[in-house]
Amino acid sequence: MMNFEFGLEFWTIVSFLIFFFLFAKFVVPPINNALKEREKAIAGAIEQARKEREEAEKLLQESKKELEETRARSAKIVEEARAYAEEVKKDIIQKAKEESQKIIDSAAKDVDRAKAEVIAELKVEVVNLTISLAEKLLEKELDKKEQSKFVKEYLEKIGKN
Repeated sequence: MMNFEFGLEFWTIVSFLIFFFLFAKFVVPPINNALKEREKAIAGAIEQARKEREEAEKLLQESKKELEETRARSAKIVEEARAYAEEVKKDIIQKAKEESQKIIDSAAKDVDRAKAEVIAELKVEVVNLTISLAEKLLEKELDKKEQSKFVKEYLEKIGKN
């Protein structure tokens, strides 16, 4: 079975203790330091993530506020544009009415002018007819009764026109 030798076991234990001491002295502290640094890095990353989250929430709130302000401004701009368009519409309608009234007035003046021209032409025609009548009277040399009757008929005829 197994033989137990004191010397070999003693030196194994001493070697183990020396190895343990050296391991604890030279290997464990750097591992502990690395673990502490890693712990600090993780804690820092967590803290940084918390700060970034708070900043993101703050930016989100600001963005929402700016969006609402922008919506309000755009609604105001749209309302102002509608009001301006309505004013322009009224202005255009008013100008169109004024222009149509000018056209109507101009047409009335043209009609009056044409009427005056027709009347003037009729007067010229009456004068020409009168001259023609006078020529006929002179040609016929009617007696006074016939001449008077002929002039009255002619004047009645002209008065009807």
